[in-house]
Amino acid sequence: MLLGAIAAGEFGALIGLAASLFTLSAGIAGWKGWIALGASALGVAGAALAIRKPRVAAGLMLLAAIGGFVGISLFFVVAGVLFLTGGVLAYVGGSQDTTH
Repeated sequence: MLLGAIAAGEFGALIGLAASLFTLSAGIAGWKGWIALGASALGVAGAALAIRKPRVAAGLMLLAAIGGFVGISLFFVVAGVLFLTGGVLAYVGGSQDTTH
């Protein structure tokens, strides 16, 4: 599950980065595009922490999804869903007991 969290987080970050750069270059969202860009960077950090600290990674990816939705709303839908999926997978994967 943690590898799924990494994959979802990284794909969400790539799509979110592209969406936020599009809104910044087109001048559509103004300063909200910068919020979405920061949210994408936060999602990358969350995906990178998925193996070592899955609960922290889940929180970062969920914050990235919320921040991206607040920033550029409809442009961030695909990336936001991927961040939400990655956050849930990291949380569930981190709470599983691996000692049998």
